[in-house]
Amino acid sequence: MSSRSYFHIWYCLPKASREALKYKCNLTEDVRISLIKKADSTVAFKTVDTAKPSPNAKLDQHLSWSQITKAKNIFISNMHLGNYPPEHVKMFSAFYVNMELHPKLKEVHGERAFAWYHAKVHWDWYKSNEAGQPYDLSNINEGILQDCFQEIQSEDLDASIAQYVAPMS
Repeated sequence: MSSRSYFHIWYCLPKASREALKYKCNLTEDVRISLIKKADSTVAFKTVDTAKPSPNAKLDQHLSWSQITKAKNIFISNMHLGNYPPEHVKMFSAFYVNMELHPKLKEVHGERAFAWYHAKVHWDWYKSNEAGQPYDLSNINEGILQDCFQEIQSEDLDASIAQYVAPMS
């Protein structure tokens, strides 16, 4: 979190916190420096954490809505550790509140769709921010959300068909 780079929100779950206490890394051995080109064509140094990810970590799209809502509380309350600007803390807080209050959350597959939505836009925001083009994540993108609902429906349809169709050998 201190690098303000994208990380899987799984790391903010209590289970991950307990695991992190077991594995302490030596930061002097696990950090490298690389050059990055910014949006304005300038070059800057960036630290790169070379510590290995937890083998138990889950990608955001594999988390349940319940896990995301638990993790976001820890994430938001610890954003100060990454020296996030106050406007980013406010934006992320509004992002989660707006998702939790969205009427589509209560629809069939709503929680799965919002978990997928979170995974997509959370990652995209960090990539855009690193490129110097952050946007207001708190505004729910209805098009992306609808795509998430459609992907889930398609996945469920494929699973239903697979139940009744014997695989071809």
